[in-house]
Amino acid sequence: MNYLKQKIFILSIVFFLPLAMPSSKPILLIENVGSFDVDAIGNLFVEHNSILHKFNENLEEICSFEDKSLGIISYFEVEDPLNILIYYAEAEKIVFLDNNLAPKRNTVDIADLGFPQATLTCSSYNNGFWIFDPISNQIIRYDNFLNQSQISGNISQIINETIQPIKLTESNEFVFLKDNEKGIIVFDKYGTFLKKIPMKKIIDFQLVDDNINMLISDTIFSFNMKNINIDTLPLPFFGVKAIKFLNDKIYYKDKAEKLYSLTLN
Repeated sequence: MNYLKQKIFILSIVFFLPLAMPSSKPILLIENVGSFDVDAIGNLFVEHNSILHKFNENLEEICSFEDKSLGIISYFEVEDPLNILIYYAEAEKIVFLDNNLAPKRNTVDIADLGFPQATLTCSSYNNGFWIFDPISNQIIRYDNFLNQSQISGNISQIINETIQPIKLTESNEFVFLKDNEKGIIVFDKYGTFLKKIPMKKIIDFQLVDDNINMLISDTIFSFNMKNINIDTLPLPFFGVKAIKFLNDKIYYKDKAEKLYSLTLN
């Protein structure tokens, strides 16, 4: 017990103990899941065939959104459940939805901003958003009025490495850029480089309080942003492709595209 109390993992020691020894079995929620996310109050968002569905905690569908004219949904996130971002990479368009999955502003054309080859985007504070431009190797922030407000500078020059990032997200005033080979590059909310977490082959990650929880080969690596400690914990299930933590629950998708939840008692 003394050893366990010294571990720093996820939300708190309370969560470390039951995750290592779960007393409940995973519950199958939905099959044929493309991607998913969970908001702060437990609403579940699932994308399937480029239709975004919103479910409440009882798995009752509340609403859905589809725009066939924009093609395939490349990415979506609900970091701000009142300002949900959907990215259509082929169309180079960003759509913002309210909590009822209704468009809340005009569609943003990334090409019109001068970055037609931008590959990644994510929502930002005060209804802004970030993009990653692979030509200049920069992350650029736009405010609610489409004014450029922050820019990182050439990230490859800053960290002295070439990068090929595959995910961009902002959480708790930090911006994260994930590269399969270089790890996670961390910036503040103004785009200033802070640190690099050199963990390879990260499947998914999430910031929870002060910890970046990284999924690598069915194991969670938890990096504490304040004391730089890293803790590890093998998951009690296998073939995990995406994972989210919310309060006393874990949501995860397996390689069969099935979505499960596990309650930590």
